[in-house]
Amino acid sequence: MSDVVAAAAELARARREGITLPGLPDAMKPATLQEAEEVQIATLAETGETIGGWKVGRNGPHLFTAPMPVIVASGDDGTTVTLPAGAGVELEIALVFRQTVPASDFTVPGLPESADLAVLFELCVSRFGTAQVTPFERIADCASNHSALVRAFPRSWTLAELERPGDTRLLQDGVEIAHHARRHPSMPLTELLEGWAARIRHEDRTIWGGEVVTLGSLVGMIPVPAGGAEYVGTIAGLGTLRCRVTTPRA
Repeated sequence: MSDVVAAAAELARARREGITLPGLPDAMKPATLQEAEEVQIATLAETGETIGGWKVGRNGPHLFTAPMPVIVASGDDGTTVTLPAGAGVELEIALVFRQTVPASDFTVPGLPESADLAVLFELCVSRFGTAQVTPFERIADCASNHSALVRAFPRSWTLAELERPGDTRLLQDGVEIAHHARRHPSMPLTELLEGWAARIRHEDRTIWGGEVVTLGSLVGMIPVPAGGAEYVGTIAGLGTLRCRVTTPRA
């Protein structure tokens, strides 16, 4: 059994101080998915942050969920965010709940009635940098989500649209650097969403209006260049999200 409290304190310190870790000491390494999730929640408690949304995805053979502490609603005029060196940007399709839903009432088939589709930038700063760490250490590091920008597009939609979003393009300083025109790389998404639903029911959580669930990158992790860049992400049939990321120059 890992030392959950000590691991959370170490990850929280790295988040506050902007440092990277070579990995967690052996005694603190989560050995199971449950332990990794316990470290996630303990880390947020240590930093005094609350859950603004959730990331669901896959890390090797492991399906995972992770709370995201900072979600910023953004209009089409863009938002400026300052990140440390080594940060990355991911472009994702996400869900924004338009109403509060008790965990006991939540169903995956009911998502189109309770949430809007959204375009989301996940802004990532790993506490482990490029260090080789275990999948459970990565999953425990929910604080690697520095923040996320999201723009919802209220309209009718179906679950099939999540599985195969429209043409997805990411521009960096006006130049297209990524394009996705296939099914969602984290398929099957229902499996991921059911896993998240099981967790919120187990933890007896309420899904609050405005809460976000994001489904993993459509274009991979894009490193932010020294000094930063302007990003424009578009999902055809949905909409566009813009942001400016600034970082220190080397």
